[in-house]
Amino acid sequence: MTGTVHFDPISGGFSGTIGVNEVLVKGPYAITVHVDQYLSNPIPGNPIIIPGQTNEIFPVDLVAGDINNDGKVNIRDYSVFLDCYNSFRAATNCDAAKKAATDLNDDGLVNDLDNSLLLREIRKQKHE
Repeated sequence: MTGTVHFDPISGGFSGTIGVNEVLVKGPYAITVHVDQYLSNPIPGNPIIIPGQTNEIFPVDLVAGDINNDGKVNIRDYSVFLDCYNSFRAATNCDAAKKAATDLNDDGLVNDLDNSLLLREIRKQKHE
């Protein structure tokens, strides 16, 4: 299932609507949230879904920084990030899609704030 989610910079959270085309029966479902450039995260507790009505689920935290959408936040993401970030000169290898992916705090800029956020998230990850 897919849907649309929107980031609210004021609350720092996402909200959205997921349409269900499949026939579901009332019951608990394992739900995982995935948003591009974030690590996937399961909704805790397998919420009960009731067909035919709006079902609100508990919020879940998402980890920013999966710039290349490989399910990890690591040095490969930082390599892509560096294409759009340079504190000394203008970035030369940064198209619009890459800029959107590397603007981790959604302020329209790829700057020191995004760099700090990405480095923090990389440090928090367990690396293989």
